[in-house]
Amino acid sequence: MAGALAATSEAGALRPGFAELTGDETAAELIARADSQMIHSRSDTDAPRRATD
Repeated sequence: MAGALAATSEAGALRPGFAELTGDETAAELIARADSQMIHSRSDTDAPRRATD
């Protein structure tokens, strides 16, 4: 994946993340929580770049 991103002219990045299943949630809830956190994290990271575009 990193090679494919490096070969393109568009900006891209790999942002790994980890989420741990808690005892009271289902796998679907874990995925939903991880997705939500990733989206929130991405919007925080991308905000300064968008402001200068």
